[in-house]
Amino acid sequence: MGKQRKNLLGLLLCISGVSWAGTDSKKAHLSNEWYPTDPQKLKKKLYELDTEAEKLYEAQVSGVKALIVPHAGLRYSGSLAAGCFRLLDPKKVRRIILLAPSHTLPFKGIILPSYSSYRLHSGVIPLDAKMVQELKKSGAPFTMVSHAKKDPHYKEHALEIELPLIQKYAPRAKIVPLIVGTLDSQEMQCAAHLLKKYLDKETVVVVSSDFTHYGPRFNNLPFKNDALALLRIRALDNGFLQPIFNRSLPHFVEKVVEGEATICGKNPLSLLLALFDEGLCKQEVPYLIGYDTSRTAGTDEDNSVSYVGLAFGKPHMGPLPLLTAYEKRSLVELAQRVMVNNFTHALTQDLLCPIITPTLQQPAHLFLSCKTSAPVGCKVIEKKDDFSPSLYLAVMKQAEAVCASHASGQTSLTYADLGDMAIQISVIAKKTHGLGRNKKVLLAESKLSSTRSDNCLA
Repeated sequence: MGKQRKNLLGLLLCISGVSWAGTDSKKAHLSNEWYPTDPQKLKKKLYELDTEAEKLYEAQVSGVKALIVPHAGLRYSGSLAAGCFRLLDPKKVRRIILLAPSHTLPFKGIILPSYSSYRLHSGVIPLDAKMVQELKKSGAPFTMVSHAKKDPHYKEHALEIELPLIQKYAPRAKIVPLIVGTLDSQEMQCAAHLLKKYLDKETVVVVSSDFTHYGPRFNNLPFKNDALALLRIRALDNGFLQPIFNRSLPHFVEKVVEGEATICGKNPLSLLLALFDEGLCKQEVPYLIGYDTSRTAGTDEDNSVSYVGLAFGKPHMGPLPLLTAYEKRSLVELAQRVMVNNFTHALTQDLLCPIITPTLQQPAHLFLSCKTSAPVGCKVIEKKDDFSPSLYLAVMKQAEAVCASHASGQTSLTYADLGDMAIQISVIAKKTHGLGRNKKVLLAESKLSSTRSDNCLA
């Protein structure tokens, strides 16, 4: 009888919303529009995303301590998010501190979870209850909301959309989901300092954030939605990413304010940068796993949301730059755009440039080789630069040199040739410790295609 009374009291309290803080498990709320709720269909979808991520976003990055991942539905940004999460070591990651923004309720501070686990249709993910309780005892800026409908955790997609991926790639990990609101500089510093003690070897910090939101849906139309809009959006995101690459919280805040940024995760991103100031990723370096927009899905031509995948992992110590698959594509596309622009003169340099990562800023001795199909035989052009202060600038310089060869009559390169051109980008690997010889090593390449698309480079 006593047990029945207890259960009845608990039911009444839950209905009133008073006992939300005592709820053991939070149930998944996202629909099939976000990710398959059927466990078998979800398993199949995650396998497909992993296969796509391996192809598009392959990266030889180890020792990951922090990730920035997008949080759109899996059909939009799932493969890029998978490309980030698949870098985690499932045997070593035991805790994930998940920093997310609020899309439903504005507030100040950081809202702790009032539940002890997250119940997905595919299983339960436990929380690190001890850490949550310790943060609660520490007080502001950490708080907990007791009423469900006033709790930003209640229906926050930026948290839940990451959980199936965490379940797949870090199955042993407990999570600490934190929703980050506005914080002044002192509160930001305090929060980072309190979190510092939990940043051990088995903990990874994950920031759930999309970047530029462009279009009438977001009341953000800083420029015309024309053929160059996506390049302008990328240039905006490139500007926002530079202070993240450089770990500068003041610079990031300045860029966000100056550019009136529509980055939904600017608060958790700021907290990540504050954590860097507290020693997170002291040895690790940033790797751009990928960049994409919602336009790729082809469902909305009027609006665009940008997706960034970024990992902080062990530095590469080899003689060659360690490029991700996305960076390799970026260099090839850069060479293509520069050559096309030599004929069209449609783009300024900021629109030509890719996302300028630290890796692409490394100095290089570079070769650019171009092969074009022709009715009789092939045209082959190779340009060598003795030295360039950065890899991406070297590619631009060499692509311009290819066109200059045409202009001077050394080659018969035409605009039509650019539609079916194979490009190889190579660098010189220097001998180490006086051993061996310098050798030419292929970094990135594109193949000859049988069809031409004038718009693919725009």
